[in-house]
Amino acid sequence: MNALAPLLQSYADLKSLNQLNGNCRTEIASVRYFRADGSSGRQPLLYQSGIIVVGQGTKEIHLGDQCMRYGAGDCLVVGVPLPLECEAFAESGLPILGLSINVPSRLLHRLVNQVAEHSSAHKHKISSPLGLVSETMNSALINAFIRLLQALHDDQEAAI
Repeated sequence: MNALAPLLQSYADLKSLNQLNGNCRTEIASVRYFRADGSSGRQPLLYQSGIIVVGQGTKEIHLGDQCMRYGAGDCLVVGVPLPLECEAFAESGLPILGLSINVPSRLLHRLVNQVAEHSSAHKHKISSPLGLVSETMNSALINAFIRLLQALHDDQEAAI
């Protein structure tokens, strides 16, 4: 079972977001929560540089003729702001749930380089040379997102 989905759903319950179809700010300025009742067709979106995690459902992003699919258990790293097209797919009648964290491009590139230097086992599934990487999250990254979601459940902790 995906550990993020229950926390994403409990956040929606806590913040009365169960009717949300889109994204919204959270108590942490660079973090946005997204939710959709069901699947949606391909539509243009501007993805900011940062990290996107889907806790429930699946997304496909399209850049020209290239396509990348990611879902629960994966994270998408967007190296530079990009105009993309996105499709979202609900599964088993459950809403699509996730988080996006905006990270300035310069900082994001520095962090990715540090990770690559410290882990020879670190392998990316690179879709294109255009700044997109989709990767299956390891337990340390999942735990970091669990901790982030737990902090978002408490306004005081999120502020800190």
